[in-house]
Amino acid sequence: MQTFFTASLHPGKLVQLQPLSPLPLGAITTLGRGGSDLTATFVGAALGVDEVVVWKDVDGVLTSDPRLVLDARVISTLTYEEATELAYFGAQVQGG
Repeated sequence: MQTFFTASLHPGKLVQLQPLSPLPLGAITTLGRGGSDLTATFVGAALGVDEVVVWKDVDGVLTSDPRLVLDARVISTLTYEEATELAYFGAQVQGG
């Protein structure tokens, strides 16, 4: 995988991944709907990058799933450690 992406890498530049269409057997592709974050993380790990940033089109981190709890509120301040703990215990990011 590293050879596949090496041509796109330049110091100080970003690599942006887009969803890919289904490809022939054995070809590189994303993991399908809902797998793009994981795909980006795999690619980042394979390339040995320092950081993978995934942008979501949501208002922020909420107190609960707004589809289930009508009065879910945006958490105004969240430390990196708190976000890491939420992710570790399975908190989900729902895109709009």
